[in-house]
Amino acid sequence: MGQSSAAVLDFLFVADINNLLARRAALRKELRKYVYNPFLCGKRYNELSIELTETEAVIRQKILEKFPNVKGTDIKRGLVRRKLRTI
Repeated sequence: MGQSSAAVLDFLFVADINNLLARRAALRKELRKYVYNPFLCGKRYNELSIELTETEAVIRQKILEKFPNVKGTDIKRGLVRRKLRTI
């Protein structure tokens, strides 16, 4: 019973990270609209960039909680993706 509950927790962790990564991708896509059109810049651009920074911080925090020996640079380089695939 212990293994199945651990597997469920791992599955939920990966699903949570994937949702956060999808949210980050959507925010980046929306921010690109504002970067290429200077007339749209302003308050909304600032809100989106703050939300993107917060989302990335949550992703980093969750990964570091799950894998405490991982460095922040490894997260940026995508080395953690390999670990997530093995779960």
